[in-house]
Amino acid sequence: MPAYHSFVPLALSFALLAPGSQAAQIEPISSTFEVASPVSAPRWGGFTYEHVEATVTSLGPQGFAVGWVTFATRLETGFTTVEWLHPDGRGSDADTPTTLIDEGGGAEDLSLACLGEGRFVSVAGITAFPDLAVVYRRFAVGEAPLDPESIPLMDNYGPPSDYAPRIASNGNGLFVLAWRRSADPYVLPAQQRARVFDAGGHPVSPEIFVTELLESRLGHTAGPVGMDSDGNFVVLWMDPGSPLHSILGRRFDRTGNPLGKRFRIGNLGAEEEWFNVAMAMAPSGEFVVVWRDSARAGRMRLSRFSADGRHKLATAELAYDGYDAAIALDSAGRVALFWINGSLPALAVLDSGLRPLGPVVFGTPTRMDETRTPTRVGVAFGDDGRILTAWIGRRGNRSRASVLGRFWRVVGKG
Repeated sequence: MPAYHSFVPLALSFALLAPGSQAAQIEPISSTFEVASPVSAPRWGGFTYEHVEATVTSLGPQGFAVGWVTFATRLETGFTTVEWLHPDGRGSDADTPTTLIDEGGGAEDLSLACLGEGRFVSVAGITAFPDLAVVYRRFAVGEAPLDPESIPLMDNYGPPSDYAPRIASNGNGLFVLAWRRSADPYVLPAQQRARVFDAGGHPVSPEIFVTELLESRLGHTAGPVGMDSDGNFVVLWMDPGSPLHSILGRRFDRTGNPLGKRFRIGNLGAEEEWFNVAMAMAPSGEFVVVWRDSARAGRMRLSRFSADGRHKLATAELAYDGYDAAIALDSAGRVALFWINGSLPALAVLDSGLRPLGPVVFGTPTRMDETRTPTRVGVAFGDDGRILTAWIGRRGNRSRASVLGRFWRVVGKG
């Protein structure tokens, strides 16, 4: 796994910086390595495919699962792939990567979650013309997929249309899917829904109506979701009636019953910032949300909340802006935040009080899509405290993008 760029850590200031926190440092413990090389040849009549999304989840002592979306923009078609990585970053010895969704429909919004004991589940949105669908599939490390093929949320492919899925799990078999549904693809009004499943992929709750019908033009964008060890979960959404574009949330139990009223997280400042909201939840139910605040010059803001969402336990603000944030928590409550700053992938690690553990570090520039929008990135903590980041970037002089990964750790004391 050779490196393809030199690594120079840059000390960027935080708006909130604890005394003595500079004693800690984030350092790389691997070279940048290629999880997936660029698609080697044009497909489907000569059209070129590009990797456009990357995501990752920890599988505990079994390592990590990395997923990515490969897409041909001019065809509006693509496929989604996952691969298991050993804890040291080596690829699996099995016949992987495994294609989840083959050509014939668009694929997007891939997410992964750990089910425990070397099992994990994927969810993605696909285009099954003329409708949209959300599908999930379960896997086991070193074995054939637990589900022979992807399973749609509905028996048919619409109408209505399901899209923009998000996923979270308790790490011990339960997982929750959140998604948007509307009568026609991307046509408003839309409604945010959720449903809880067991380790066998069977529903344990009815479909939950998280929101009423929403008229926001971002009705095609679902909100983040997080689940605690008992299967209670929180879903976030944006209040379309708020001039400040507030982030709202509500907590539910594993059977779909609401646990209290909705609560407010913070303000986005602009509707399009909804694309830059992420959440991670601890087993206790405490959770951390990160968002980009356009009213604060696009700075990344973080808040840690109590399990019921009623109490803000800590806040922080990064002095630099960012897009497409991914966030992860470890067993000690540390937060790993990986995002795009300009065109650079950036990593920050904060303690449980959201105080930075050393300066922010940067990697090689990301691939940008045709609209100059950064592509999705992923981050996860391993059992031993190492951090895996995954993103889309160009390697060396290549003209097309690879799926890239790198391992990091925090040394010293905060």
